[in-house]
Amino acid sequence: MSTHREGGWLGHGVLLLHAEPGAVVRWAGKGTLPVYVVPGERWTAAVPAGPARTRVPYDHGASVLAARPVPARRRPAIGLWTADERAVVSVHLPGRSPSRWVVWTPGAGPDRVGALPVARSVDLVAAAGLVGSEAVGGISALLRDSGGTASSLLHDLATALDLPCAAAVDGAAGSSFEGARLVQPSASAVARFNRVVGEDRQLRAELEEGL
Repeated sequence: MSTHREGGWLGHGVLLLHAEPGAVVRWAGKGTLPVYVVPGERWTAAVPAGPARTRVPYDHGASVLAARPVPARRRPAIGLWTADERAVVSVHLPGRSPSRWVVWTPGAGPDRVGALPVARSVDLVAAAGLVGSEAVGGISALLRDSGGTASSLLHDLATALDLPCAAAVDGAAGSSFEGARLVQPSASAVARFNRVVGEDRQLRAELEEGL
């Protein structure tokens, strides 16, 4: 999902990874924003701890974390996010398949947004490690129901999929979760990102001048 301002910012949320806390700490340190890493029984949570250290417009913590590719060794992974009045779920299935998304709006239900690959109910169930048509049917019913709010839907999904740290979608600080550890991004990762973005902008400017 784009992190550009014109595409809309995500508000609050959490990324849940099927990986050991130490592995998530190392992964988070190679990113561009501070995160709280929260250990759990089945999942390790990553909760944004502030804005990214990169330049505008790539400085919004939740959007940057949601858009960051999850490597195969940290999958499956599921992200729960709010975006204004909408609920956004990111699904990273095992392997190297592209991330898939659910974008849900109160009063309308799930909808396709641009070219984002759509996550199906069976994808959410598979990523959560559940099995059976009953689980898939339950998630489908939740997504079809356009009543309620983004927060209520995300909490219902978290309950149905047995996902921790759902309070983060309401803005609960990562530090409020038991065992949370603050991880700062490395200066080299931030510098590398800014350099790549700067080179891309320069190339675009040169191409536009040549037209």
